[in-house]
Amino acid sequence: MLQKLTKILASVMLGVLFALGVGTAANAYTQDDAESVAALSSTVYEEISSNKYEADGGGTKSSLVPGSKLFTKDEETGVYQINEKELSRLSTKGRDKLADDVAKASNKAVADNEGNENSLIDSTAKSNWIKDLSKSNGFGTRVMSAAQAEWHPDFDKAAEILKPFNGFISTLMGLGAILIMSLLGLQVVAEVLFITIPATRGIFGGTDTGVLNGGEKSVIVKGLVSGDARKAVETSDQLDSKALFRWAGYTFVKFIAVAFIMVFFVTGQIWPFINGLTDWVYAFTH
Repeated sequence: MLQKLTKILASVMLGVLFALGVGTAANAYTQDDAESVAALSSTVYEEISSNKYEADGGGTKSSLVPGSKLFTKDEETGVYQINEKELSRLSTKGRDKLADDVAKASNKAVADNEGNENSLIDSTAKSNWIKDLSKSNGFGTRVMSAAQAEWHPDFDKAAEILKPFNGFISTLMGLGAILIMSLLGLQVVAEVLFITIPATRGIFGGTDTGVLNGGEKSVIVKGLVSGDARKAVETSDQLDSKALFRWAGYTFVKFIAVAFIMVFFVTGQIWPFINGLTDWVYAFTH
């Protein structure tokens, strides 16, 4: 009987300790952190509390949920948390807009208080609060994604860091361009020889494309002739002129593409070219 009672008491104590642990984890801030997070969350709350968010079933005026209902204030820490009950009323669009507003208001609050030594709001407070909000059911991944959407590559800073290496990088780019053009020219000569002079085909491994898989020391020499040239010879009924025209058809797009890119590369216009491509892709996907 005593042993059974001891087990019951032990179970109760473990349950109490677990509950206390969970409660502590939910508000795991130091006093300074709690004050800074509370200051930030209050600022964000004031910014978005008057906003309206679409509820499930449509965005009519009667179905919109005010931002003030979507947060509750923790009496112990003063930090605003998501009201999951009210959040569950929102549509997917409404939740996305709320996450976006929280991220933007947080970034604005941090930016507005940057350099103010008397302010409690800083990037650490933002990180702590976003991490806290990310635990909210149905909102966590949205607010994390919205926060990360503010990250953009700083090309100016990257260029400044790489500035001492500009000469070395430019030299490597020049060597790369010369190497590509030289190897391409060598390949064209080898393939024309392979197609028009049958006696040279044995040097390059014949028409079997399997020789391009490696495994032999002579694979570099054999690799000068592409599978396109071998296929052209193999399917041309022993007619060299026919093989040459087929090879030209197979490789025309490749040579034009390489030449097109190399023009931009050699003239230093490769970045405007890439920017133009990215603008086109962006316009196509939005």
